[in-house]
Amino acid sequence: QVRVQQGKEPAHMLALFDGAMVIHRTLASMPPSASARASTLGDHEAPFLKNKNKNTLKEPKGRGRLYAITGTHASRAYSMQVEASAASLNSNTCYMLYTPTGAVFLWLGHWTDMQQRAIASHAAQRHQHNSAGAIRVTTLHERQEPLEFWEALGAAASGTDHVCAGYLREVGWWRPRLFGCKAIAQSLRVREVFDFVQGDLRHHKAMLLDNYNELFLWVGP
Repeated sequence: QVRVQQGKEPAHMLALFDGAMVIHRTLASMPPSASARASTLGDHEAPFLKNKNKNTLKEPKGRGRLYAITGTHASRAYSMQVEASAASLNSNTCYMLYTPTGAVFLWLGHWTDMQQRAIASHAAQRHQHNSAGAIRVTTLHERQEPLEFWEALGAAASGTDHVCAGYLREVGWWRPRLFGCKAIAQSLRVREVFDFVQGDLRHHKAMLLDNYNELFLWVGP
């Protein structure tokens, strides 16, 4: 038995799901303050509603379920549930949206590249294949969303709340890259860290963060 921490899944584990891995939101995945608030406030006040039978969350009435699709290869892609809100959308990411009416949308951010879209399409096909009932996935490009899409996110039809950083309008294909540096036998070895999070910053290493027009050198204490 091997213990794997969420966000640290090895490639061969993700490959077992072939793009069908789904991570749902729970109270445990929320920040402590938000988790406590969701547990104590009424349904009309809480941003997420707790299922009485399980430690899972469901969106407020009228909202859909939104999943961000990530991964560096189709067979290793996975979908992570995020807050069903227009503010969760990012032009550099692809998403799956399940609406309360049963419609399913695959949303392609404006600055996603062909590889990201191919990975997202593969994940959507795997969702279709594993669904208990027949579902039809409608592919949408950013700024081509129908009213039903925004209603499922609790947003106005304009949908101007989602993120698209100014500099990414010029270099939309770019995504930040993190590299770990280690000196071995009078030589410097550099290894890229994929799908990185803050926890990947190791105190015993020097790290390089390439943000296209900025380069950061992080040195552990």
